Amino acid sequence: KMIKKYYNFFFALFLLALLILTKLSVLEMPYYWDGLNFLVSTIDYLQNNSFGPELLNYNLGHPIFFPWFISLIFKLLGSSSLIANSIILLLSFLTLYFTYLIGKNLFGRKVGIIASLLLFFTPMFFSYSAMLFLDIPVAAFTVIALYFVIKSKKLPYIIFGSLAVLTKENGILVVFGVLLSKLIKREKIKKDFIIYGLPIIAFIGFLVMNKIYYGEFLYPTTTSLIEI
Repeated sequence: KMIKKYYNFFFALFLLALLILTKLSVLEMPYYWDGLNFLVSTIDYLQNNSFGPELLNYNLGHPIFFPWFISLIFKLLGSSSLIANSIILLLSFLTLYFTYLIGKNLFGRKVGIIASLLLFFTPMFFSYSAMLFLDIPVAAFTVIALYFVIKSKKLPYIIFGSLAVLTKENGILVVFGVLLSKLIKREKIKKDFIIYGLPIIAFIGFLVMNKIYYGEFLYPTTTSLIEI
């Protein structure tokens, strides 16, 4: 009875332990690819300089929230790949756990367990789950935002939907997806469109910053990738 009552808690511990056991040996792995290419230089700039539009140049036109967040953690705990990769590991755990919660709420506990474990064993997720890339953070904020949509908790959705948008450009897709679902269901369209569309304001702010600094709404590299 006790296990049944606290099942979510015990399963969360299981997921966290699974991640730690499989990723402990690589938590001090050096930065790689995007982490080395632009995230570390952006974080270093934030640690030693004031916040300004020139940050967009360091961050290759990506939103600034996540490098800023990491820089705050570095100021508190020290700067190291161990700290950075551990933060990604924690966000990977949140991605898995909220995937479980979404499956549990929509289809039952067994589906939630299977969904979270399938995600864990997905090669790309597993390889990224302790590396300083933007992909795991945006995935975590997206899944958490979707969970709060399902639970009809608007304020947490707005917060995490905005964090997804301010972490990586493709975070805006979750907002469009939520709005489309509201349109299909035709549930209080006008009111819901305003509330669930609020993270778009954060995205518009990001586009305006790019336009002012670069003269384009999206950084040239990002735009070329979209065209490809």
